[in-house]
Amino acid sequence: MSGYYYSSNKNHKPTTSLKILKRRGPDKWYETSCWHGSWGLAYFTPNKDDIEMLFYKDGFLLLDGYIYDESPFSFYEWVYSNLSNNLNQSVEFIKTLNGEYSLTYISDDFVIFCTDEFSSKPLFFNNNGDDLVVSSLPNVVQELTNPPRFYRCYANTIYIYHRETKLIETVVNHEWDYSQKITHFDYVFEAWENSFKNRYVDGLSSIALSAGYDSGLMALTASKFFNDVDLYYAFNENEKNKILEQRKEFHSFTTIYLQKDLHHKNEKSLIYNFYGKPDNPHLIRLQNLAPEDLTYNQFTFALSNLCEIYHNYMLPKGKRFIFVGRGADEIYADDSYPGFIKSDFNVFNGWFPKDLNTVYPEMITEKLLFKTSHRYDKVAGYFGIDTRFPFFDRTLFQAFLNTTQELKNKEYKSWISEYFRQHAYPFNETTDTYSSKQGFYHMDESQQNLKNMIEDEHSTNI
Repeated sequence: MSGYYYSSNKNHKPTTSLKILKRRGPDKWYETSCWHGSWGLAYFTPNKDDIEMLFYKDGFLLLDGYIYDESPFSFYEWVYSNLSNNLNQSVEFIKTLNGEYSLTYISDDFVIFCTDEFSSKPLFFNNNGDDLVVSSLPNVVQELTNPPRFYRCYANTIYIYHRETKLIETVVNHEWDYSQKITHFDYVFEAWENSFKNRYVDGLSSIALSAGYDSGLMALTASKFFNDVDLYYAFNENEKNKILEQRKEFHSFTTIYLQKDLHHKNEKSLIYNFYGKPDNPHLIRLQNLAPEDLTYNQFTFALSNLCEIYHNYMLPKGKRFIFVGRGADEIYADDSYPGFIKSDFNVFNGWFPKDLNTVYPEMITEKLLFKTSHRYDKVAGYFGIDTRFPFFDRTLFQAFLNTTQELKNKEYKSWISEYFRQHAYPFNETTDTYSSKQGFYHMDESQQNLKNMIEDEHSTNI
């Protein structure tokens, strides 16, 4: 959980955005900030030792997120120890990283910046021909560039800025194997469980559970491997409450939060107003906001539920990690089944083709920018909560890609459905007819609202 920026012009320092780089949640975690010439960092961590491993004499490593690779050292120290002024070696090392991160490495000759292959932790930049500005927050890029524009880094793309020429080149981060040959889900299940366990912090993690597939899978997996599972049940009037009741019986945990009545958006639902008391989350209050209010477009029903969970339930208990199902719709189901167009965000309408090259990598590099995770990460960070995205995992996605077309198209989110069956977990079957996706959002809420929060079109002339 960090906010950082870098500018190739040493005279460039943010002014009004300095406060943005400071984490705005409660101060129970260790926090540090550093401003040095052309770069700055605000860092927020549960591990005091991490603070001592941020800066080294051979270069600077600015990293937001987590690397889930096994190493004998802190992952910050491990990542930095493998980076140097050797461009090719540094790029090849970055290609091996598996995690949820945005990364900027600053050397004497070049600057490397990128996100992970799914862009789970967003990164923004602008190169106007003279200066390069890179930041984990778009506000900083706007403030330090003229004209004030910012571009979001593509997923699965590594950017290299050459100091001498002041030009940027890009390389593909990870090359996927699109062969479909595995006739079972065993490898997918193993990869899923490892992905989840790598991200789960026992005693500090929470899951907001609806009647949908994504949160249900996370709650089931948490209860399989951990004893202290913090679940918050939330649903609206359109969800199938029978499934939720069955899930409550399945988990039998006492830490339950039930949100019963979410109103239609035209009835001015209760959602958080982040513009009231931006410096103190404990002073935030709920208020009625009109549907056309920008806060509604950005935070929607899902985040209004999560905001209340963060503020009223997680923080008083010291819970710091929230699991988000972002990625399950985008890359494992395309929001549709079987072959029906459901929204403008569909790439292949839920029916996986024989040749996955026809739908990937477009979906990885472009679609994830629209159905993005950064709004969850940004709002959670406001409260000092860290978001985890177990569906954004390299090994898991690769295992899924390699399963046969027949398995992928067997039913809606077929590997998740099969995992539910093997564990006798309640869920809404969609094998015969495709029912509308279940989840936190209101059934009448248009996904087109998401387009109102998307940044500038990515520059084709970088």
